Amino acid sequence: MSDIQKTRKQLIGELETLRQQVAASEQAETRHEQVEELYETLTDSSPVGVYIYQEGKFKFVNRQFRIHTGFSEEELKTRAPRELIHPEDRASARQSAIEMLKGQRVSPYEFRVISRSGKTLWAMETVTSIVYNGKRATLGNFMDITERKQAEEALRESEERYSALVNLGGRVGEAIIMLQDKDGVYSIQTFVSDEWPRITGYSKKELLGMSFLDLLHPRYREASLKRHKRKISGETMPGLFEMSIIKKDGSEVPIEVTSAYTTYKGERVNVAFIRDITGRKEAESKLLDYQHELRSLAAELSLAEERERHIIATELHDRVSQSLAICNIKLGALLELSSSTHYLTKSLNELRALISQMIKETRSLSFSISSPLLYVFGLDAAIEQLAEDMQEQYAIVFDYEASKQLQPLDDDVRVLLYRTVYEIFNNILKHAQAHYVKVSMKQLGGYLRITIDDDGVGFDTSQL
Repeated sequence: MSDIQKTRKQLIGELETLRQQVAASEQAETRHEQVEELYETLTDSSPVGVYIYQEGKFKFVNRQFRIHTGFSEEELKTRAPRELIHPEDRASARQSAIEMLKGQRVSPYEFRVISRSGKTLWAMETVTSIVYNGKRATLGNFMDITERKQAEEALRESEERYSALVNLGGRVGEAIIMLQDKDGVYSIQTFVSDEWPRITGYSKKELLGMSFLDLLHPRYREASLKRHKRKISGETMPGLFEMSIIKKDGSEVPIEVTSAYTTYKGERVNVAFIRDITGRKEAESKLLDYQHELRSLAAELSLAEERERHIIATELHDRVSQSLAICNIKLGALLELSSSTHYLTKSLNELRALISQMIKETRSLSFSISSPLLYVFGLDAAIEQLAEDMQEQYAIVFDYEASKQLQPLDDDVRVLLYRTVYEIFNNILKHAQAHYVKVSMKQLGGYLRITIDDDGVGFDTSQL
């Protein structure tokens, strides 16, 4: 074979090799384009922001990353990644990224991002080292966690408010507990504030898992369980109760309970606010004692006044009235002797009429101060006479009726009842503008009931 033929054959072989290399290169380029197209398709459909960072600039950003930040692809490729990070978080984010690229960190890190609109977002990110276009680059995966952070912040604020509420309850002496029905046991304590152990004497560990009903005094357990069952059945019940518990040391403590049902973690629970009312009960007991003492003092004062009235009335009746009566009798005798003298007769008649009026008024005054009938014939006769006297004096009809068989009363009770009726009659005369008064006194077993009705103008009870 000549050298020319050999050279030609080699040239053809080299051309074929070159053609094959070109074809392989074209296939590789096609595959590369296909891979890049597939990668872009996958990253654009990803819910996570993806970017490639190389030589201080963004080289690639997917659709989700652009949505999160609000910047277009062109705007992002002219910016360094650190420009998007909140100034206060730049140093920590850079340090976390370096640690992850060196393999010193595996968990994602979080930082704040400033979006194109100026809004602050929270991001969670991971980075890894890759080769991109033949050069070292960083692949970042970026997730917007703003909603999660807001939820965490809301939860934190809620927990702070809850903690403040519980602490405030403790400062004002109010305990907060949560009750749930579990495994057929009613009102299991699943949460107790710090104040509840102080009130009960039990530790938190002892209280949790214990039924609230077991703490109640036995006389309250049945009623409390019935209320609980009626509430969980949907029946509306009052939310405020007073009851007592038995402390760990066996002593009884009065408590005031306010409760409401709600849903917690998908389960129906009863949240109760409990206050130790020992101090209030002691104050109420003292107040009742004071009121009893005041009533006793008032009764004693009224009886003392009545005794004085009785003395004065007796003096008026026995001395003044009798003296006036004697004067009247003697004037009558003088009239018989002076019948011949017209002027003297007239004067004596006028004087006698005046004395008769004085006798009548003195008797009326003595009766109003203290009715002698009250001590001689009893309350029934005294009230009946009082009604007749007022009817005659004030032209108001008093209709009085009483049971035939009235039990005898102690002097103190009889006096107080008479003075009460007397004051009511006076109020009717002064304010009611009445024309008719109905008075009844009936014996009802061991009780005496006195009823007084009138046809007067009355008064507006809303003004009381």
